[in-house]
Amino acid sequence: MTTTRQQAHSVGFDVRSFEKLDTAIDDGCSTTSESIEVLTTVPVLAERVITFAGAYATPATAASLRTIAGITVAAASSGVLVEVVSKGVYTSLNTWVAGPVYVTTSGVLTQTHSPAWAFVRIIGYQLSANKIVVDLQPIIQQV
Repeated sequence: MTTTRQQAHSVGFDVRSFEKLDTAIDDGCSTTSESIEVLTTVPVLAERVITFAGAYATPATAASLRTIAGITVAAASSGVLVEVVSKGVYTSLNTWVAGPVYVTTSGVLTQTHSPAWAFVRIIGYQLSANKIVVDLQPIIQQV
C-alpha cells in the first residue's frame, strides 16, 4: 500500500484518504463516512437518495442524478435540515448482497437495474449485509 500512497501523493491526492480507506479495509466494516446536511423541499423518508435541492433523486433525468447529495440518515419534514451520508460507509436498514446499489424512483435504493430507466447512476456498493459504501459513479444514459 505504501507504493500506492506515494503515487497518489505525487499526483496531488490527499494521503489521509488512503489512511481512512486502510482503516475501513482493516476493520472489515468500518463506520468511516462523510455526512452533510441538506435542506429538504419535500418530506423525505430515511434511507432515500436526495439531491442538493432537497428532493428525491430519480433515474428519469440526468439533472436529478447529477445533483445527488447522498443517502438520508433519518426521515424529515419539508423545510428542515436532514443528515445525508455523502461518501463512505452507510449503515443500512436493509440487507444487501454483493454488487452495486442504484437509485430508482422516489430516491429508493435498489440492486435491481431496470432497462426502463433513462439514466443510471451507481450510488455505491455493498460492503456487508447491512452496509453500503457510498461512492457516486458517473451517470450512464441508457439507449
